[in-house]
Amino acid sequence: MKKKLRSWASLMLAVALLFTLIPVQSASAADPINNYFKFDNLSMSEGNPTTWYNSTINVSASFNGISDQTIGYEVAAWKGNEWKLTSNGRDIRPSITGPSSLAYAGIRLEEGLNRITLIGISTSNGLEGIGTAYVKYSNVPAVSKVTLLDGAGRELKAGQQTMVTSELVNFMVEAGNATRLTIKGKSVAPLSEGMFLVSDFKLDSGLNKLEFIASNDTKTYSISRDVVYFSGYSADRGTIYDTRIGSLSLEGNPTLSPDTGSRISGVVSGKVVFKKPDASTTLSPDITVEYDGRKYKTNITNTENQDGLIILTYRTIAGGGDPNFESGGTVRLTKGSSSAQSISITGTLFSGGPIVNDKVNFKFYDATQPHIVNVEQIYPSNPATPSIYESSIPFTDNTLIGELPIWLKVNVNNLDAGTSGKLEVKQNGVVIKTFNSSAREINALIFAVSDLREGELIFEYSVINNSNVITDTYSTAVRYTPSPFIELLNIYNGATFTGNNTDQPEKRGSKPFTGLQGKLINFSADDHSTLRASVNGKSINVSVNSAGEFSIANGTSAGQMMLVSGPNKLEFSGRTSGIPVTTTITIYLFSEYVPIIKDAVPLPYEKTVPDTEVFKPSATTDDLFNTTANKMDLQFVVSNVSDLNIYLDGTSNRILYASLDGGDTFIVKDSKNREGSSAPYRLETIRSGNNYHVILRTIDLIEPGTRSVTIEAYDGASKARKTIQVTREYENFKVLSPKLPQESVIKQNFLNVSIEADGADRVTIGKEDMVKDGLSSIYRLEIKNLKKGKNTIKFTVYRGEEKLNGEFAVNYTEEIAIGSQYKTGIAKSGKVSAFKGNLTLSLPKGTMLQEPNNKPGEQPGTGSERSINMFDNQDVLVGIADPTDGRTIKNINIDGVMTPVNSSSDARTKLMPLAHYGFISSLYWLDAGYFSSVPNSAGELSYDTKSGSHPYDPFFINRGERWMEPSQRGTISLKYDHNIVNVAAANIGMWRYDPNSGTWQKLGGKVDTNKKTVTASFDGFGYYVVAGMRYSYDDVISHNSARNEIEMALSRGFLNARDTAEFNSHESVTRGEFATMLVKILDIPLDYPSGDDELTFQDVGRYYDYRWDYRYIETAVRKGIVRGTAPRAFLPGQPLKREDAAVMIARAMNLKLGTYEKDLAALQKSFTDSGKIASRYSVTSIQAVIKAKVMNGIQNELQQNQKKPTYRFDPQQPFTRAHAASIAVEVAKKMKKL
Repeated sequence: MKKKLRSWASLMLAVALLFTLIPVQSASAADPINNYFKFDNLSMSEGNPTTWYNSTINVSASFNGISDQTIGYEVAAWKGNEWKLTSNGRDIRPSITGPSSLAYAGIRLEEGLNRITLIGISTSNGLEGIGTAYVKYSNVPAVSKVTLLDGAGRELKAGQQTMVTSELVNFMVEAGNATRLTIKGKSVAPLSEGMFLVSDFKLDSGLNKLEFIASNDTKTYSISRDVVYFSGYSADRGTIYDTRIGSLSLEGNPTLSPDTGSRISGVVSGKVVFKKPDASTTLSPDITVEYDGRKYKTNITNTENQDGLIILTYRTIAGGGDPNFESGGTVRLTKGSSSAQSISITGTLFSGGPIVNDKVNFKFYDATQPHIVNVEQIYPSNPATPSIYESSIPFTDNTLIGELPIWLKVNVNNLDAGTSGKLEVKQNGVVIKTFNSSAREINALIFAVSDLREGELIFEYSVINNSNVITDTYSTAVRYTPSPFIELLNIYNGATFTGNNTDQPEKRGSKPFTGLQGKLINFSADDHSTLRASVNGKSINVSVNSAGEFSIANGTSAGQMMLVSGPNKLEFSGRTSGIPVTTTITIYLFSEYVPIIKDAVPLPYEKTVPDTEVFKPSATTDDLFNTTANKMDLQFVVSNVSDLNIYLDGTSNRILYASLDGGDTFIVKDSKNREGSSAPYRLETIRSGNNYHVILRTIDLIEPGTRSVTIEAYDGASKARKTIQVTREYENFKVLSPKLPQESVIKQNFLNVSIEADGADRVTIGKEDMVKDGLSSIYRLEIKNLKKGKNTIKFTVYRGEEKLNGEFAVNYTEEIAIGSQYKTGIAKSGKVSAFKGNLTLSLPKGTMLQEPNNKPGEQPGTGSERSINMFDNQDVLVGIADPTDGRTIKNINIDGVMTPVNSSSDARTKLMPLAHYGFISSLYWLDAGYFSSVPNSAGELSYDTKSGSHPYDPFFINRGERWMEPSQRGTISLKYDHNIVNVAAANIGMWRYDPNSGTWQKLGGKVDTNKKTVTASFDGFGYYVVAGMRYSYDDVISHNSARNEIEMALSRGFLNARDTAEFNSHESVTRGEFATMLVKILDIPLDYPSGDDELTFQDVGRYYDYRWDYRYIETAVRKGIVRGTAPRAFLPGQPLKREDAAVMIARAMNLKLGTYEKDLAALQKSFTDSGKIASRYSVTSIQAVIKAKVMNGIQNELQQNQKKPTYRFDPQQPFTRAHAASIAVEVAKKMKKL
């Protein structure tokens, strides 16, 4: 048995060692399963990337199974035919926006295809988990949002009309990639990158269609938004807007021309807005439309209440016989003597209420007349060919002209080859300059405008036909302010850079400064040479070309400039026409390559993931944590660093100095020993790009109070320092086990309680002291005999004079399921019942537990053996196990840490039911623990007992032969599946798996089909189960008479099959097999010695196979069931004769024997072959078994004319195994063992 146990233990130890030999994969190895991150706003398909129009992007995503303290990102751009890293943000932590969601703001993109990768460390396996998204960034200026700065921050949206009551408004415009914004000719410089503030913009009364045009050096983008100015608000008058004739808009003084002829007709419709009157006022709106002296009645089709306003929608209708109105509702526009025309809208909201008296102006031309549609300012690449231009913007009233020359394109409908154009510039009603068109396009005339007077100007355009007759005029009011200024084209005030472009590549950062470009505006050519420049007070020589353009490159040579860390003041000055001009801006360099310390957080001891439950961050102070732990590790991230100093409780106490020495890991060059220890402080380092993830092990927090740890990182002269503080407090107490609420419902009648109480003198549950664990602050106690339902556990913590009471509750459910456990002592009555009677133990009164007698053939204490020790206060643990692997519990709470109890493949193999059988009851685990002995100083052994445990307990396989066993044999009863029909119960029996021997043992037992129980002898602990035969053997099924008896004998364990395929029913049973069978039937405790010399028969060695077992033969001879064939000879392998079988059966059954003479006469009368009985000593036994009807005679063949049958006994014939099975069942019935 020792050998078998050691074999099992060795196998489990080997498995454990095998796991330790598996190489640990580095944390940088990426888990191939890309399911750790899911992007909320970006495409994760490279073939279908998200299209974006800004150089920065915000990212939102969800994460799963990743520590949020390890998340970073990388950005790579597709360059040529490969991905190139453009931004390394692996040390930048996201904003955690929810339990499993994150956000990054302002991730910088490169033009073209970008790959954004989120990276973090898995909490389950320590590997890197990734998620990848793809963004296509197009450097097209795009207006993404226009906000009205009216206090409410209303966004102007496409297709919506926004109402305002102020003539002057302000807008904030977001336009990514734009360097210039234009609205109605007004040019706006960026307030910051991609942000433009349009201030004091003047609106026209009614509907204003505003076009916001964003542009950069190469591209233009525009959007249109509608703003309605309610000009009559303060005067309590109505204001018209959105006026139309048919589908043609009449807003903005449009030019109208029919497709053919000289008429346009349609219903006139529009809107009028009023202040909302008191609620008591009854509205009775009356709107009249008038054109060319003709009045038209209207119908109000909609009345809308909107934020204190009433908006009426009207349309012209038939006059209905009223002589004051036109009979029809259709208005017909006709060409008159002037192209300038108007439609008037008048009326009231209610009688005596506010009025409206407005008109819309428009121009009307016939279908063939040349006329001006609108005017655009264009930007030609080459002034010599102005018809080829890069971009254009509307040139409208209130346009501010800041520099000359400018080029204007006048769009003319019906422009023919003989038509020309003229532009007269007027000031105070006087023409001061005339320009003729210098170029033309299809339906457009182009003017080059230069050399104007400063001030308010009227541009009047005329279209002149080939008869020198003006066919149309058009005018715009502008202002020319030729103020000279110095324009910086590619940078703006407040711009931030990460380095100089001429720095080392690793120090440039993600946005290096490459130089600047500028232009002198409204400077005379003779004054270009007056430009002076300085950076941080240092003068730089600047060259200006004939167009007034200049540039300064990044570098250290003459005429170049370098930025320094922090603010950089750039000043440009010049003089033109005697006027001094200065432009001053401040830009910043914040290098990404400076020593950085971040993400400094305490870690639980020997852990790698922060736990905010253990180290709670302060709600008001950064880098301050509170804890009840007595030790910690410190995790932090550094970059751009070569050396580290770490200080404890002030910078005068350096505990560690480490250096990279050009490598990837910090090498500790100097370290103090930990307090109260000879072990020095140590560092662990993982490099990730430019970041070094560092863990400092171990900082003691022995006493309550605050400890500070200062990290000092430096690279040359650059230095960074960060301090975190950890305050240790005594926690009143913490219930570690049970872990609530997870373990608030339990399936066992006992509970292992562990309570952590720092600084406590003692902890009690009820009146019983809990046991303190060495130097730790954990107290433990097992609570027994829980009652069904709610159990409230009250405890008290004593700390000095302080006395703290606490309690918790668990609910014990008597559920009968895998994982249910029951622990109890052996009552004086010897009865133990568990799981509502599904398992019952019955032990004789006075039964105690003892260390096992591993030599059942010897009396304890003989020779050098010590006496067996008895234990009268030991509990028995009963559990319902998983039949596949034997686990009674699958998770265990070890002082608050839920630890899985992993399945063992070795156990799965060993516990598998034997071939042909299956379990038909729960698999029960019974254990009373074991004893341990420790020698004292005098060499005497001191004994202690250990409680029963689950079979996967780490110490289980180390107990060797120290199992407990009952001092007296008892019985165990198990209930089996109540659905098993009674006839099938013949082929069931109880099994026991003894972990000490490592085998299943068929105990057989008595079957009670009424109670559905099997009762067998109990003399040891282990696994118990009821098993039934699922399928039989070929040679058993085909047997003509003994199938049922063979299957029952097999199921009860009286006999064994030859192998998994055959019972071998026709083989002769041997003497050893029959003796073994009888001991099993009679359920006699084994009695055999430990030494070979002490065995009774010399031809029965320590051998066993499917037929016989030396232990049973030795027991049989010691109990008088068998005798030898000669002194110390038994011939166990010899076929058993019927005569000898009768002798063994009679002795085993204690049958009453008669006298030789009387029994011989009876046999002679009964059997024709009585003379063949070889031994006179067999006669009485044969007669006894015949009389008991255990064995019968065999009928002779009838002779001719014979009518009465005769019988023979065949005393010298051998038994077959099938016949032995029949005898076994009959003996068991007679002995009431079934």
